[in-house]
Amino acid sequence: MKRKRIGVLLAQADETTQNHFMQGFLQEAFASDYDVLIFSMYVKYQQTNLRELGESNIYELINYDMLDAIVILLDTLQTTGLSDSIQKKIHDAFDGPVLVIDQKSPYFPSVMNDHCTPIRRLIDHLIEVHHYKDIVFLNGRETHIHSIQRLRGYKEGMEAHGLPVLEENIYHGDYWYTSGNQMVEQMLLEREKLPEAIACANDCMAIGVCSALSEHGIKVPDDIAVIGYDSIQDGRYSPVPLTSAEIPAKACGKYSLHWIDASLNGEPLPKYVPETDLWIGGSCGCPTDNLSLLSPLRDQWETKLSSDSYYSCFNHLMEDLLSQHSYHDFFNTVFQYTYQLGNYDSFHICLNENWNHASKMIGDGAIRFGYSDHMYPVVHCNKTCGTENHIDFSNSFETKLILPELHEAHEKPSAYIFTPLHFDDQCFGYAVISYGSEPRVYDESYRLWLHSVMQGMESFYRQDILRQLLKDMESAQIRDSLTGLYNYRGLISQTKQQIAESLHANDSLSIISIDLSGLKDINAGYGRSEGDIAITALSHLIQECAFSDEICARTGNDDFIVCSILSDKNAHRPDEFISALSNKINIFNQHNKDSFQIHICYNCKSESIHRIHSVEQMINDTISEKNGKKLQELQQKERSSHLSEKDKEQDLAVMKLLDDNQFIYYFQPIVDARTGKIFSYEALMRANTEQKISPLDILTSAKRLGRLYDVEKATLFNVLHYMEEHPQKFAGKKTFINSIPGAQLVDSDKDRFHRQLSEH
Repeated sequence: MKRKRIGVLLAQADETTQNHFMQGFLQEAFASDYDVLIFSMYVKYQQTNLRELGESNIYELINYDMLDAIVILLDTLQTTGLSDSIQKKIHDAFDGPVLVIDQKSPYFPSVMNDHCTPIRRLIDHLIEVHHYKDIVFLNGRETHIHSIQRLRGYKEGMEAHGLPVLEENIYHGDYWYTSGNQMVEQMLLEREKLPEAIACANDCMAIGVCSALSEHGIKVPDDIAVIGYDSIQDGRYSPVPLTSAEIPAKACGKYSLHWIDASLNGEPLPKYVPETDLWIGGSCGCPTDNLSLLSPLRDQWETKLSSDSYYSCFNHLMEDLLSQHSYHDFFNTVFQYTYQLGNYDSFHICLNENWNHASKMIGDGAIRFGYSDHMYPVVHCNKTCGTENHIDFSNSFETKLILPELHEAHEKPSAYIFTPLHFDDQCFGYAVISYGSEPRVYDESYRLWLHSVMQGMESFYRQDILRQLLKDMESAQIRDSLTGLYNYRGLISQTKQQIAESLHANDSLSIISIDLSGLKDINAGYGRSEGDIAITALSHLIQECAFSDEICARTGNDDFIVCSILSDKNAHRPDEFISALSNKINIFNQHNKDSFQIHICYNCKSESIHRIHSVEQMINDTISEKNGKKLQELQQKERSSHLSEKDKEQDLAVMKLLDDNQFIYYFQPIVDARTGKIFSYEALMRANTEQKISPLDILTSAKRLGRLYDVEKATLFNVLHYMEEHPQKFAGKKTFINSIPGAQLVDSDKDRFHRQLSEH
């Protein structure tokens, strides 16, 4: 028979009252063979709207079809509007029994703890044992049902002993420590003398009261008595242990399970009669000589320091998380630190789809309500070591299953605690921990551990976005924007790296220079957009023919380079590449008969790695040789179709211009629009010849002649020489020179230019 499941909705499961409630509830649930699914926020009050959304999203995980009954600790769900929306959703979606704890519900029956009688008994103690008469009361939020009950207990206790209940002796706070501090300041301003005692509606406010009194030099209990209510550990272990009374949370938890069990089985509902004992400390004035405050003995020899706990000074979880640069390493680090969670039966971290895409986990792309349709159980651990403990990046499950383990048969009943993984309102996924059939919930260290993981995830995702941004920026600097291939800068960088990583001294570097012939004709005949398509098409064909370790680059408008490392095993790789590329070009041209055709000119050059003095020079030499071949082809074409007389005359003039260095330069001023002052110049190349030749014609003929490098070299040194002769004109100003792609200075020319620059 399938074991029934009970869902429990609460917040801050590790807080004293919820902790005790769940202990009692789970003891009886396991005894009656129920599985329990617990859905908890980490804290009751999140302080910001974004954290409220992130924490409360855990309740969107619940698949009500998987539950047979539901218990809601409604008073712990303090997020604005949350208790109403959850009750409405459960009312509309769930048909089984529902029990609300310690709050009235418009939809479901509730069980209420008696918060009146314990307060009255504490007031009785102050009056009957210590004979105090002037007693003031610090209550919680005025309209809260628990505050109403506790105030009634104070009033009944005072009236039962014939003492007046004065409105000026009643103060209101919010159940937090600061309310106690504020009440004392207000009281000292309003009263001429101290009351004999201050009764507080909970221990947190009582601790705040004692702290403020101490700051004013008022001693507890010598000068004034103080009592609390709910008897938390902090109260019992205060400098003067607080007299208080426990909320009967554990008994309430046991009763709640009996109520659910009776409802599911059609049996009469039991009656709830809570009882509570006073915990007499020293803050009321009672002696503490016989008060046992010893912490329980450890059940093992290891201490927090020696047992690798979260609190150990050797805990470097956050530092190690922040040091990771890959998703695998990050979550493997999380996995490695799960030993800090102590003894548990199983633990899971389940992440939304796209968990490894930072832009979809944080920022505008993040999930902010609910969860993705599938979850990834990235981290899985259980109490036994072995293959069942692992990180898993490939498998997923439907989110409606909540956790596949729930649907597997297990011998004993178990509880599973689900808590959110988020940062502000950005949902990462959820964590699940089970202590098997041990009646307990997680402790403070578990909550803090998960907070470290969540903060680590947010930080990692932010760093990953920055890394990607830097990568994109770097790619923009070393990549050609049209084709996505490396540009000249990227080609040089990648080729040098490839040479450095070469494993064998006998390896050679192969450079293939490829030219898209007739691009000018394509632009003229079909338009520049078609010319761009031709460039892109050829780049795709080149990439299709290249191996993954070969470097492909576009170094000029129609110039491409392919670099690879050759060994004895692939010595014929350049020929194979050109053959494969030629075949692909033929196929392309057959399918593109109605438009432009692709034709190439190429040159291959190989050199033993240990003989290469300059990668730049070798690449430029290969390009120059290819341009020489191209020029020969053009000359052959001219002989068959005749180059115009004008072009021939222009080529001769440019050849003489280059041989005789007949360049002059105009320096066009660049003016600061704000000041009107010249802050830099742009050097403009012109021909100092009788025949007028435009800069474009110079470059066109130089390219036909294979002498673009000579243009680049002449321009750089001529401009630098002119600036050296006229230093007063350029003092404090920059000069811009347009460079020719694929014709950068190399070897001695490069060294000479850098040396001259360094002198300035």
